[in-house]
Amino acid sequence: MMAGRVNPQKSLAPQVRDAKVIGDRPMEQPSEALYPYRAEVEYFRGPIPPPDVLKEYEETLPGAAERIFEMAETEASHRHRQQDFELRSDAKLEARGQIFGFVLGVVALIGGIILIALDKTILGTAAVIGAVAGLSGLFVWARGRGRDLAPPKRRAK
Repeated sequence: MMAGRVNPQKSLAPQVRDAKVIGDRPMEQPSEALYPYRAEVEYFRGPIPPPDVLKEYEETLPGAAERIFEMAETEASHRHRQQDFELRSDAKLEARGQIFGFVLGVVALIGGIILIALDKTILGTAAVIGAVAGLSGLFVWARGRGRDLAPPKRRAK
């Protein structure tokens, strides 16, 4: 890697040449001459621009405002369908999990009862207690987790 040389004649800092008058007053500090500029920033959030911008779109391209509104309506409709699909999918998945958990718990209980009936009391009792404790613990854990995952309530503005 080669190091470049700096030309002392060409400084990177802007140079102040002559005192200039900005507006109706002379500049008091050289720093004002270095970067005289004015910046305006305007932005909006959402699919529909503010009325003045919408009017400019319509003047530039007749029918643009109608197209922007149609685009916003289409996007909102798509978003609502997507959210509805996600909610239904989550509900089906949760119901399926509950069914499988119930079936598994019943199988463990029946297996424990059968083991007790076959004189395997220690294994049968362990199976029954394990099934009941596992299902109870899972139920309690899911209840607590549901409260933790609940969306925060919105504050009134």
